[in-house]
Amino acid sequence: MKSKKELLLCLGWAITTVALLVFVVTSKRIPTLSNGEDVVASVDGKQFTVAELYKELKTQGGYNVLNKLVDEYIISKEVTDNTEALEYAENQFKTYELQYQSQGYDFDLLLKQNGMTKESFLNSIMYEYNSNMLAENYIKSGFTDKEIQKYYDEKIYEQLTVRHILIKSTATDKSTDAEKTKAENDALEKAKDLIKKLEAGAKFEDLAKEYSEDEGTKSSGGLYSNFDKSNTDSAFFEAANKLKDGEYTKTPVKSQFGYHIILKVSNNGKPSLESVKETILDGLLDEKTKEDTNAMEKAWIELRKKHNLNIVDSEIKNIYDSMSESLQQKNS
Repeated sequence: MKSKKELLLCLGWAITTVALLVFVVTSKRIPTLSNGEDVVASVDGKQFTVAELYKELKTQGGYNVLNKLVDEYIISKEVTDNTEALEYAENQFKTYELQYQSQGYDFDLLLKQNGMTKESFLNSIMYEYNSNMLAENYIKSGFTDKEIQKYYDEKIYEQLTVRHILIKSTATDKSTDAEKTKAENDALEKAKDLIKKLEAGAKFEDLAKEYSEDEGTKSSGGLYSNFDKSNTDSAFFEAANKLKDGEYTKTPVKSQFGYHIILKVSNNGKPSLESVKETILDGLLDEKTKEDTNAMEKAWIELRKKHNLNIVDSEIKNIYDSMSESLQQKNS
């Protein structure tokens, strides 16, 4: 869980810094010196100007503040429907609120103490959500047909439909080693007894409904449809894949959940490439971001180029160009 400082102060810094920068640049009620410079504050006769403040802000996060201003504008151009972002932000807000309330904090007070409101907090989360979404979509758009086909050939598996009966060990975390061993052996023997019942002519569906401990499939006679190697226990998949249609396992199959008796119903083959294209793109994205931890930041550099970013201030431009060049060299 994020610390209070990480959660609120960091977000608060971004929002208040942006607000301050906008204020000092746009306010029409700031006093003006004889040389035309606007004054933002004074102490003991010393006056501090907009130019001085702007110069200081540049050295204390100006690069990050500018990026956020630019990226917010790009998001406003690219994202026309914020429904998903708002729903995500509201769920996150509720999660954080409950977490802090459970520790005795007044979450609304915490927000106020850090210069934030619920609205500004939601906007911050929505910004992060949309920022990540645009970067991910940009990366996905760069994958070639060859990369997509290779992933499909190597990592999209045939789908199987089976019936199964699950028998679990009754041991708990508090059980002794001896108790765990006994419970494991009891579950194995119970599974073996069910195989004997099948060999004696019992109907698989009836045994599943009566004995299976998989509540998700028990009522349907153990039916488990259209799964593949990527979304089930590997031992379970390998055992099911070796069976012929209509054949069941003659010995119990051990998985992370317990012991299974598996009856293969059908091998449904691979889904079409088009039907799983989004799954493939998500998989390629996951591989890309693991291989290159700076992939998302690099995507935003390209998105800003796409929208013709032109940094006029030479100091910030030098920092931006240096940071961009450094990122491009990492993990490349």
